[in-house]
Amino acid sequence: MPVMGSARRGRPPRITVDDIVDAALELGVEDLTMRDLAARLGVGLSTVYYHVSSREELVALSADRVVAQLDLDLGDPRDWESAMRDAGYRLRRLFERTPGLAMSAVTGPAWGDTVVAVHEVACSHLVRAGFAPATAWLAVRTLAEFVEDFVVR
Repeated sequence: MPVMGSARRGRPPRITVDDIVDAALELGVEDLTMRDLAARLGVGLSTVYYHVSSREELVALSADRVVAQLDLDLGDPRDWESAMRDAGYRLRRLFERTPGLAMSAVTGPAWGDTVVAVHEVACSHLVRAGFAPATAWLAVRTLAEFVEDFVVR
């Protein structure tokens, strides 16, 4: 570890967006600061910002990583009520394992590709069950917002 005030020698550590998301999830998104993240990775703040434009983008990337773990095997559309209830419980467990993520979803949802894809899968399931597309979307968002608010409170 360099002594305070001494210049680091050699090539700076190479990091990727995946490294940054890994470190963010290890630190927890609840009280995450970009400065703490840079320190954890052993790089300068500008290096983090080279890969991720803002804390909001980082939280969205983290949400995508976590939501990708959500098992969305919804089964038979005729049993849509059980499927949605079970999906809600699985979402709740994911949020509880990632403190701060539900709050970020409530206060300023930044949706990445995976979060959008999960919504689309759930909506398609409800459409196959006979819901109109707009009603399916409303049902999926209502469930997600209920779970987010429940975990936050």
